Amino acid sequence: MVNAQLWTVPFELKCYFMIAILFLLGVTKRRVLAPVATVALVVVFGIARYWKHESDWASMPTATSGNLLICAFLAGVTLYLYKDRVRWDIRMFVVSVAFILAAFWFTPFGDFIAIPAIGYVTVFLGLTSPRKLGILRGADYSYGVFLYGYPIQQAFVALGPWAQNWFLNGIVCSVLVIFFAAFSWTFIEKPALKLRKQVTWLENLSLQRGGKRQLAAGLASK
Repeated sequence: MVNAQLWTVPFELKCYFMIAILFLLGVTKRRVLAPVATVALVVVFGIARYWKHESDWASMPTATSGNLLICAFLAGVTLYLYKDRVRWDIRMFVVSVAFILAAFWFTPFGDFIAIPAIGYVTVFLGLTSPRKLGILRGADYSYGVFLYGYPIQQAFVALGPWAQNWFLNGIVCSVLVIFFAAFSWTFIEKPALKLRKQVTWLENLSLQRGGKRQLAAGLASK
């Protein structure tokens, strides 16, 4: 297995599809659409899982679990839209963590009911923005770690049974993937990001030409 970490990509595309639909429905002006869509999808995916597995629905982690990532994404969208009302409090964070643990520990359907709390915890951690180490300032190795981590681990596993110890594998591969991620950021990702100016220029040029053609067509029709 080389690229199993990419299993999230189809669900990411579905998230973009959902946010496009909500945008077309006017979610920026009617923000209540976001929580309604979140709850509705949770119910739909729950019914779909029950329809497929009936009495074993709660204990059958199928593709439906992956679809719940869409619900978690919409929970984050909801928190953003209601950021003027949501309180970011360490006590609420602790309560949310406790609820998530209890939902997964004591119920067979924690992945359904814990979604709002998971959204809160994720956004709360994202907003903490701790100071970066000096070596990480001005750099973003996160995508490189995500992209190369799994293949490196699998290559290490292939060396033999001794390399399949989870602790040894984790330590060695964490060090290796940081070097790969740093190389990727320095020589691939960062230079690619500098091309945004050219892309933006071409986009603006295309929009200007499109606007001129529309204006000319409008004048010609008159």
